[in-house]
Amino acid sequence: MTVSRIYHALPSLVAGDRALIVSTLAAQGLSLRDFARPSIWHMARYVLTCWTFVVLGSLAWTLSPLLTIVIFAFTQHAMLLLTHEASHLSLLPHRAANYWFGNLFFALPIGQTVGSYAVTHAPHHRHVNTYQDTSFFLTNPELSQKRVLWILLSLLCGRVVWDLFVRTWSGRRAEASIKTGGEEKVARVERIRLVALVLFHAPIIAAAFYFDVLWIWIAWTASTITLVPFFDGIRSIAEHRKGRDDSQSFHTRSHHLNAVLSALCAPFFQYHWEHHAVPAIPHHQLAKLHRILITAGIERARPVAGGLPGAFLRGARG
Repeated sequence: MTVSRIYHALPSLVAGDRALIVSTLAAQGLSLRDFARPSIWHMARYVLTCWTFVVLGSLAWTLSPLLTIVIFAFTQHAMLLLTHEASHLSLLPHRAANYWFGNLFFALPIGQTVGSYAVTHAPHHRHVNTYQDTSFFLTNPELSQKRVLWILLSLLCGRVVWDLFVRTWSGRRAEASIKTGGEEKVARVERIRLVALVLFHAPIIAAAFYFDVLWIWIAWTASTITLVPFFDGIRSIAEHRKGRDDSQSFHTRSHHLNAVLSALCAPFFQYHWEHHAVPAIPHHQLAKLHRILITAGIERARPVAGGLPGAFLRGARG
């Protein structure tokens, strides 16, 4: 099953949202195809923005190592979400280009590959908010607040390294509550990632050692395995954990308070309800789609109050 087919095998609730969007667009003489074309220019802007901040973070090392780590963390989170875009084939018009350029500029620098991300992310779309959802270990509404806090702290302390080890060895998740299949395929993809990471990072480590800037690479790697999973965990709770004020049909919430906060904390994910309903649409088109839906009075598309912090508090309260 191809990546695109996996992502279109939507749960019934999400499929209903998709049908609502399709009918709303049809009433205005539009279709999903009008929003589905990836943009080379947006990809170029993403590359330029992310790598400009990588350079700025590296230069900031002489001023403050802490500042460097903070800049790296926000930049890497954006790169993770751009890896997500590539896994949906939404970065560039050609399928192979999403993998090659997505790996080179975004995924491999932060320890990922687009293929690995796609395989482990697909169940999140196919089975959102169920035990087959690969984010459910954090978004399960039955978890206590203390348990959620503990999981977030474990992510901050490098839990992702153990999870990656288990997936590479067996194809299973470290979190026993997640019921996913295809372990052999996942393990194979993760082993390919391991080889790709060694080939990508070995010359970088050698160059960093030669030019006496190895600490910058160490800071980059430390941020990758601590702060970035922590940020991503907060975002997952904000977007998917059912709160006491959510309806029975809840599965995803959108959030966008302002452009600066969105760019720092959840770039490319502000319109998350729309994304789950139509995952093949590139992020840069979702804002346009969102405005059409809000104008048409589709309340499900309306973001929760308070932006990302408000969405997180709503999900964290359970």
